Amino acid sequence: MFDPVTVDLIGRAPPLDSLDLEELPRRFTNAYAEIVAARVRMRGMVTEEGRTEALDVLIDEMRRLAAAQEAFVATNPTRDARAAAAFVAGAAHQLCLMAEVVGGTDAHRPNIEKEANEAAEEVDDKEGNVSDGEPRRPTYVDAIRVAPELCATLLFLIADAQPDAAEMAKRVQPSAGASGEAQLVAAIANLAVGKLGAINPKDLPDYEIPDTETPADLAVDALLRRLHAGVRALARELLARPSKLAKPSAAREIFLEVKGLALSRLDDVFDEDDPIAVSIFPGPLHLANLLLSVASDLVESGLCRVMAPEGVAEGAWWKVLRQAAYKRPYLWRNHRQAIADGYLTPGVSAAVSFPTGGGKSTLAELKIAAALLSDRKVVVLAPTLALVDQTAFALGNAFKDYEVVGDLDDENSFSDTIVLPEIIVTTPERCLMLQSLQADAFSDVGLIVFDECHLIHPRDADRSRRGVDAMLCILNLTQSAPEADLLMISAMMKNAIEMAGWLGELTGRAALALDLAWKPTRQARGCVTYPANRIQALDRLLNTAHAKATTKGAPKAVKDQLSARPFAFFCLRQTWATIDRKDYALMPLLDQAVPFNTGISKSLIHNYSG
Repeated sequence: MFDPVTVDLIGRAPPLDSLDLEELPRRFTNAYAEIVAARVRMRGMVTEEGRTEALDVLIDEMRRLAAAQEAFVATNPTRDARAAAAFVAGAAHQLCLMAEVVGGTDAHRPNIEKEANEAAEEVDDKEGNVSDGEPRRPTYVDAIRVAPELCATLLFLIADAQPDAAEMAKRVQPSAGASGEAQLVAAIANLAVGKLGAINPKDLPDYEIPDTETPADLAVDALLRRLHAGVRALARELLARPSKLAKPSAAREIFLEVKGLALSRLDDVFDEDDPIAVSIFPGPLHLANLLLSVASDLVESGLCRVMAPEGVAEGAWWKVLRQAAYKRPYLWRNHRQAIADGYLTPGVSAAVSFPTGGGKSTLAELKIAAALLSDRKVVVLAPTLALVDQTAFALGNAFKDYEVVGDLDDENSFSDTIVLPEIIVTTPERCLMLQSLQADAFSDVGLIVFDECHLIHPRDADRSRRGVDAMLCILNLTQSAPEADLLMISAMMKNAIEMAGWLGELTGRAALALDLAWKPTRQARGCVTYPANRIQALDRLLNTAHAKATTKGAPKAVKDQLSARPFAFFCLRQTWATIDRKDYALMPLLDQAVPFNTGISKSLIHNYSG
């Protein structure tokens, strides 16, 4: 379930008694599998009555693990291992939330079920909020508590796991109205999903006064309003020019101010030698600590922090980045590593083999922007017409100030002079044809991008010329535009280092192999199995019935006996590469047997679709 980079991160979490950090990734995966299997058994959310004892033990363990690791992060925001502790705490919170029913009553909020139903009516599925037909309680921050989904969202941001934070933010449900709490919760959710513009709208609603105006309630409301101001300041810093970030962070100053207000000493309460009296608001204090940790590193992960490549005007570069940052403001760790290795340097080519969903498009768009701002054209190769259209549409949205054409029409192709647009997206075959008509039309190309570049290597059974044509297209382009950089992209490329070596030989310049194993998403792989002795018994029954039957099919009395109880078999590692029993988990998938059918082949056929 976890890639090697994340396994290493988990292993660097602060040690605790009875906590095996090496075993923890498998424990997390096993917990996820238990919850999934339990939900299948219950046909939906796991209820208190339906939870197994093992699942209750698991949830209790995850709660304690989340509390302990979160304490390391909150009490010492500068702790070296805070990213690892934050990820472990966030993952534990996430597992607990998956297993719990959101709703019911709360001792601190007697009207929480009513609030949940009102909030559920306001869910806008277009905004990505979770909506499964169940009323969800609003996400709370009060004098003594912070909702676990809000903590988990911030913990993932601290852990440099922005995709996990965005996923967790879908569970964040601001309460109705414009209270300080509601606006703060909404701002944190928008921060996690990268909607920085929504944090600082042109018309920010006025804060509503709390329903109860006790001194304590008013104090909490004031603290939450200041935290909201801090999140708004952080959003502005994420969209600021790098030169403007040299001065002290306004967001950090606000979060430190709230810490001082939420925990302060009360003088003249006891005599000099007696205990010290303090005023404390644990909820705002804890949230201020988490936000302080977020502010420490998140700006450094911002897209707007990328310096202009050599030969590109800083103002023009920042304009492109700021426009992109309103949709995708964060760089993932694999993006930052590539840039640190010189990916954006003119004259450097690259072979990128990140997994599916690993952010290859973000890197490609940065390289394309650098080429365009250097007054060079870009050729993007895609293997199918459907992908040509899809890529042209995406690049058209990303580079609205430039001409993006998804292939040239026949009229332009066969004219006396071919003029390439600033970005042309085409198939290798079409590009090869254009080169044969007018090779010098490609002389001012500065970047050649080949998406799904594994096409160059044909399969043994492939009798088409597509691989040969693609290779000829690349070779001809490097002849027509010898100064152009090459960017080869594929999630299925297993030899990125070899490919980068070939690019270096082809261009005579540096070429990077970008194949970091980190994945922004995780999957627990499993399959449905049945007890072998039961299947063997059914096979014997079926064979005996067919031997005696006078018809093609088995008799109804026999068919009624063809059933078995399904089990889920999960691998607790990222790949099924071991035969070690502890790397796998077997658990009941349903409490009842499921029916089988039998066809002309006289073999069992799975016939369950529930």
